[in-house]
Amino acid sequence: MKTIYLSFILLLCFACSQPTATDNTSDEPETEIDSPTQDDISEDESEQAEPSSSDGPVVYITHDGDKYHTADCRYSKTAHAVKLNQAKADGKTVCGVCKPNSKTGEKQVRCSGKTAEGKRCSRTTTDASGKCFQHRE
Repeated sequence: MKTIYLSFILLLCFACSQPTATDNTSDEPETEIDSPTQDDISEDESEQAEPSSSDGPVVYITHDGDKYHTADCRYSKTAHAVKLNQAKADGKTVCGVCKPNSKTGEKQVRCSGKTAEGKRCSRTTTDASGKCFQHRE
């Protein structure tokens, strides 16, 4: 009786198991998904490209925010690029975290120079050297 019961359980397990990848041998060809060609891209997508920086400074704004940001600001993850003049015209103000320059839209960093007292300079700069006008050599 035990052998009949065990063989019934074993048969039930094999019957209910799902087929493996090697069991799926069908004569249907696999369909390939083609990547979109240039003709498939709509004109709307090309119009949403970022504004070129040659036309003026570019900053990033969110849909519901009241600040403008630099590209690497933690608050600009869902933002889209606009001209600095447009952001100001919309009433946007400077982000307090990334502090983009109000004239160029570039990120300002604190000067890495030392004062005569040995303290770090408190000025901000957008220069690539990371130093303000007084500490550049």
